[in-house]
Amino acid sequence: MVKKIVLAISDTTYAAYLREDFLAAGFEVSDSDVMHIKYLDEILDNEQPDILCINDKRFNIDAGNEDKRELIILQKLRDIRFNRNIRIVVFTERENNDEFLAKLIYLGIYDIFNSRKIDLDNKVIPQLLQESDIKNVAEIVGENQAPKGPTIPNISAEDEKESDSVPEEDEIGNIASSTKVTKKKVAAKQEEKVKEPVIKKQYKLSFEPVYEKQVGIAIPRKTIVVASMNKRSGATFVSHLLAAYISELAIDVNYMENLYDEGYTYPLLKGYTHAPENYRSEFMLHRLKDMLQKETDILSIPKWKQGKINLIVKNPIVDKECVTETENDFDHFIKVMLANQDAPVTIIDAGNDWDKNFYQDVCQMADYIFFVAEPDLHQMLKIAHPLQPKERKLIGYLSLDKTFVIGNRFSQSLVKHEVIEECFGEKLVATIPAYPTEDVFEAHLSSSTLLSSRNYHKELENILKKITELLLPKELLNQKKNSILSGFRFRKTTN
Repeated sequence: MVKKIVLAISDTTYAAYLREDFLAAGFEVSDSDVMHIKYLDEILDNEQPDILCINDKRFNIDAGNEDKRELIILQKLRDIRFNRNIRIVVFTERENNDEFLAKLIYLGIYDIFNSRKIDLDNKVIPQLLQESDIKNVAEIVGENQAPKGPTIPNISAEDEKESDSVPEEDEIGNIASSTKVTKKKVAAKQEEKVKEPVIKKQYKLSFEPVYEKQVGIAIPRKTIVVASMNKRSGATFVSHLLAAYISELAIDVNYMENLYDEGYTYPLLKGYTHAPENYRSEFMLHRLKDMLQKETDILSIPKWKQGKINLIVKNPIVDKECVTETENDFDHFIKVMLANQDAPVTIIDAGNDWDKNFYQDVCQMADYIFFVAEPDLHQMLKIAHPLQPKERKLIGYLSLDKTFVIGNRFSQSLVKHEVIEECFGEKLVATIPAYPTEDVFEAHLSSSTLLSSRNYHKELENILKKITELLLPKELLNQKKNSILSGFRFRKTTN
């Protein structure tokens, strides 16, 4: 499909040079050049281009000074970025550490050509023939700061000794102590060892308890991880239900979706229309800040609250999916936690990525870990006979006192089955029955949960109460709620 380009250059000679080369490369270039910013929206409406090329230095803008000029450009590009499906290309001439370039990157603009001499044939055109990618701005932020794949950190003798020691009671597993061995021996025996996860970092967040204003009950802060024992076991389904129930109790709760998955909560909750303007993931913002080595926020990120739930989720429009980890991810996570202390309960949806190193650190500091399991015999056999490293890690987590299992799509007869009892035993803290697909679909369609359904509210309330009894004071749970309508409906938005 031929891509259409609109030029916003305000320099006829420069524009003619670009037009000639773009046409030769197979692009369609609009005859209507944008000569002034006041005509930009009108031409974009009429031409409906795929790509907008702008030169921030040459483009005609009525501004008294350079700072105001930059602000006008950023505001206009932000509006285009969030309200139109147009790829933005910026030609400029600045120092690579110029804050204006950093702001462009924060807006999700990754086609920035910063040079007095633009190489259209070898650089610009080949890049525009590919999908926009943050790697395109590696030269601007510095090659050493560009996103890279996971690396293995150097381990000092002291750290190595610590990793081979027996963890404390609240660490991951009852791991048998081992003596130091050479790296070659470790590599050779890695598959032979059945080890629980080893935590090298020691983190613990300590905050004062939050007080429930209406009844004056102190609520100790709790951080929980909800993970899927297998792909699509339902960690997100359970996390949303649990957040909804806690919200019904008039208690603030943070919900943080899986950092390494695509942004699924944003579209589910109709974030395109309900989220605050310029909303994006705080975690992803910290990742970009770290990459750009900026100490201050470049864009002010508003909070997105649905009822009592503070949503910390990706905006898929601007937040790229991050599949791989970086060594600073946990530090970014701590910053996000510190910035969201108003809620006494934080739910971290780890999905099926719970075995990543990042979540290993998170699970260590968490108060509780809940694995969502399906009545899948194949999965249960893996628990009985773990062969793969991930299965062995699961056994390690299940051995912890703070780890429990939540059954999803379980019937009452299955709960009492000897295989289920033998596999999960007392770890099975609650089970959720299999609900009709049509009802789940309708709940999603209305940006809600089954907890908002009168058909299932009472049943789910009793189920979720078993889980929250671990998290909240009993006297608070025994308080009679005013109304079912005070619950979480994924509808009203407060900024």
